[in-house]
Amino acid sequence: MTVHITDPAGITTDLDAIHAWWNSPARHTQVNAANLFPIAGTKHDQLVPDRVSNPYWELVRHLPSEDSGAFGDGVTPYGYTHGLDRLHRDDLVTRFSWAIPSPGDMAWLAHRLEGRPLVEAGAGSGYWAWQATQVGIDVVAYEPTPPADNKFTGEVEYFPLTRASGVTAAAEHPDRALLLCWPGYGAPWAAEALAAYRGDTVVYVGEPEGGCCADDDFFAGLDAGWELLEYSPFHRTWWGIHCRMMLFGRSS
Repeated sequence: MTVHITDPAGITTDLDAIHAWWNSPARHTQVNAANLFPIAGTKHDQLVPDRVSNPYWELVRHLPSEDSGAFGDGVTPYGYTHGLDRLHRDDLVTRFSWAIPSPGDMAWLAHRLEGRPLVEAGAGSGYWAWQATQVGIDVVAYEPTPPADNKFTGEVEYFPLTRASGVTAAAEHPDRALLLCWPGYGAPWAAEALAAYRGDTVVYVGEPEGGCCADDDFFAGLDAGWELLEYSPFHRTWWGIHCRMMLFGRSS
């Protein structure tokens, strides 16, 4: 398997930039800067296991975080890191993925699937599929939009992707758990994929109903046929983004 990684040597440079920002006098003049802290080195830190590469997490765990209430510690409130080139939220979600896959999330997912394979519909850059594969989950991933045409992936792919729709992915793999990660706001494909899926396990990563993911039909489908079994207790999100990682089982 060939995995394409965004400038892995650049991760060191990016970390150097983050550390320089923490030590810069300019940071201390920012509003509420004293309330910021990096996840790295705190009780919320999750170290990347040996032989696993997760450059997204290695970056965000060093970025400034702030308590965002019920959703734990939010990473990088806007306005605090304008001096960090390529390390704003918008840059990183394009470079990797909207949702942040922490090492704990991946361990939790592998444990809950208990050896069951996974199919990801609308996989974007394939970053989540790559992370799942590294913890031993058998993954197939589908993304209809080529990287050159996908404004959400920065023309980078981390995992071999099948060029087909989410509906095709869900319909062809009832034996696999279905992963839907941050389906686009108002987009109908997540609801269509859920309706086409004949399996019994769905992993949804994104905001709840009323948030910035999927459409009303998707959440109506979840309410009608699925039971929420568990949240990942390890999920970390961007400040102000109410992203959760949820496991559903079929109820009807």
